[in-house]
Formats: sequence, structure tokens, C-alpha cells
Amino acid sequence: MSAVILLTSSALALFYLQATCEATLRREFDSSRLCGLVNAYRLEFSSVRSELQTIGISIDYGTICEALKCDYLVVTYLLRNSGRSSSPWRERLLMLYFRAALLLLSTQTVLKFNGKWAVFKLLDILNYLAIELSNSGETHFSTTTG
Repeated sequence: MSAVILLTSSALALFYLQATCEATLRREFDSSRLCGLVNAYRLEFSSVRSELQTIGISIDYGTICEALKCDYLVVTYLLRNSGRSSSPWRERLLMLYFRAALLLLSTQTVLKFNGKWAVFKLLDILNYLAIELSNSGETHFSTTTG
């Protein structure tokens, strides 16, 4: 009986975590500064999204997973070191959700399932975090390449 209660409460907690993250990702933002941030730090998530929306291409989930993982590390580093006092709980929750979706994508890749849903979820999370970073006003970047 205690195992059933534990399993049920764990499932409900995961359901509420996902619902909270989905509600956060649906928020609207002004993404006017996003392009400059993506270019300045050479983030690849916007090009991955446009590639995935192209019909008829084969998808290499390993390469996509590595690119998104690198983008995640850059964005989270910049968020943590942007000079803000602390990151909001939504950002920390989305960082946890990103790791869970990345684990799901890795599992789906190993089992040869279609991981497109997980990739789009990872892209949405990176987009949200990058917009938060660009709208924070604390990070100054230039679009020059060096």
C-alpha cells in the first residue's frame, strides 16, 4: 500500500512539474534582442529549430543533443553570472526540466524512437532562457566576431 502511495504522489509531482514548466514556456516575450545574443555567443538552437522544420531531412539526434547541451551550458553560465542577485525559481525549474528532457531524448535515441518532441521541448526551454538573459539588461554583448 505504501508503494502505491509513493508511486502515485511521485507521478502527481512530475505531472505538476511539467504543467508548471509548460505554463512558463507559453509566456510571451519581446524577442528583439535575442538575435544579437544568439550571434554574439554563437548559439545554435535557432538554426537547429529551422533545420528541424525542414521537411524531408534525416535527423542526427546525437549531434543535435550535443549542440543543445553546449548551448544550455553557455546560457546557464551567462544567467548565473549576469550580475543578478539570484535566478527566479522558474528559471531553476526550467533548468531541471531541460535536464529531464535531455535524458528523455538520450533514452529515445538509444531505443530508436522518434525524439522530435523532446528536441522541440529543449529548443523552447533554451529560447525562454535566452530571452530572459537578453531581457535582463545585465548582459552586454556585441555582434562582432573575434
